Amino acid sequence: LVFSGVLISQFRIHKAMIIPTTAHGLEFALNMTKHSEYHSEHSIHDAGSSKYRFYIYSKPLDGAWQEHGDGIVTIVAKSPAGVIAKERQEREDTVKAEEHGLTCQRAMEFCDEIVIPRQLYETLDVIGMNYGPVFQNITSLRKRDEECIGTIRVPDTKSLMPSKFEYPHVIHPATLDSIFHTAFALGSEAMVPSFIDSVYVANSLLLSTQGHDLMVYTKAKRRQLRDASAKLVVSDSSMEGSSEDGCKPLIVVEDMTFTALTANP
Repeated sequence: LVFSGVLISQFRIHKAMIIPTTAHGLEFALNMTKHSEYHSEHSIHDAGSSKYRFYIYSKPLDGAWQEHGDGIVTIVAKSPAGVIAKERQEREDTVKAEEHGLTCQRAMEFCDEIVIPRQLYETLDVIGMNYGPVFQNITSLRKRDEECIGTIRVPDTKSLMPSKFEYPHVIHPATLDSIFHTAFALGSEAMVPSFIDSVYVANSLLLSTQGHDLMVYTKAKRRQLRDASAKLVVSDSSMEGSSEDGCKPLIVVEDMTFTALTANP
């Protein structure tokens, strides 16, 4: 079996995990159990995929365990299926890539308001959303109405680790978080993710290659008084000089809910 990606679905974020600056730090746990029923409408899933229910907990030094979130994670594997199934899958992947390529091209022409990344992070800092240098990875961004398109540069996180050692990973949290930041350019409120219907991350070295540029297309809309939803698609291409062939989706986020930290007046 070939590991092709990870799908996280029905991810509910209950509360933030606050890491104290004490020597003890924070104990946390990730509990996973085999999902009893394997069923999905995503065509990328083949028979070899594995599905688990997960829960995230933390425990302060003198406190009880607290639950921070739960969801379903699927390890997507492409099994050696028959020729007909493989051809069907290849056709579906090609159609999706072409559709996203057209969306990228249209967005690059449609989004004409330049957003300066440094000013975006300064604005977020003012409203209480503070991001350190390793999390500020938007290098270019343009928006219009409910859409934006921009470039994320994979940061050099390895050089910041003790002894410059870092375990291999599909995508670093600093990269993934920066991708989500593009949605903040479409609003002016302090909002945090509270639910993600699905996020698929392909098993690609490009997502963890330091200095590599990724193109992000984001579309967000207000859903309720305090909520907004967004769709994000990440491609192996920088915003400048990209083509439809270079817009193969590497990350697809569907129905990501952001909730305002304070109610509107």
